[in-house]
Amino acid sequence: MEKTSTERSREYRKRLKLNPELHLQLKAKECLRWKERSTKEKVKSKTIKELSIQKEKERSTKEKVKSKTIKELSIQKEKERLRKANWRKRKLGLSKGQESAPISSYSSPSALRKAVELQCLKQNLKEDEAIRQQNEIMNVHWCSTQVTIFTAIVYYKENGTIVHNCYGVISDDMQHDKNTIFAYNSLILTDLKEKLMCIQKVHYWRDGLSSQFKNRFTLGNLVHHESDFGFPADWSFFETSHGKGPADGVGAKLKCYVNSRI
Repeated sequence: MEKTSTERSREYRKRLKLNPELHLQLKAKECLRWKERSTKEKVKSKTIKELSIQKEKERSTKEKVKSKTIKELSIQKEKERLRKANWRKRKLGLSKGQESAPISSYSSPSALRKAVELQCLKQNLKEDEAIRQQNEIMNVHWCSTQVTIFTAIVYYKENGTIVHNCYGVISDDMQHDKNTIFAYNSLILTDLKEKLMCIQKVHYWRDGLSSQFKNRFTLGNLVHHESDFGFPADWSFFETSHGKGPADGVGAKLKCYVNSRI
């Protein structure tokens, strides 16, 4: 018959009483095992601590390298931005016989749009602006009437002072191509010829949109500009991702005014 755990335990204690040396040996082994286990725990804890410290140092080093790299890239990007801004200012902000100072800090695009002895025309095209109503139903969102907004700012000198005029042409023509751009320019330049009796030359500044501005048809119109309007013109394009300009502000202000009147 198999003995129970209680019976085995009693028998084991009896053997220990009969043999004291065995009891001491077992006790010494137990102490030794406890010391080994304690030592292993200490080594394990120390190893984990050292690894965590090492990982923290590596992470800190990576963060420093990352921060340094980002800083260097931002400085490089800022230098490139300032170089482009200085180039725009030299093109747009030259006074007669006087060189403009370079840009050394952040400045808004409006600070760069300065005309000189000749005319400067900054244009922008805002496509497909929806006409809203105050109490419109949900279905109007899918069948709303749209218009095209063409904005422009004209800079010129009057009595030695740089002044500007804002234009906003609204049309229900949804074709945004070379023909509509020529029609918008004709309206603006016709109004300018009535207000300004003597226009020597027009400097166009626009985005590099290929479908509206930067194409062979629009540049062909530039060749015949003097015969069409009576004065020559040249054309410049802003770089990609140049940011918002005053012409964008004219369109935003126009939409805000219309919405406030609804």
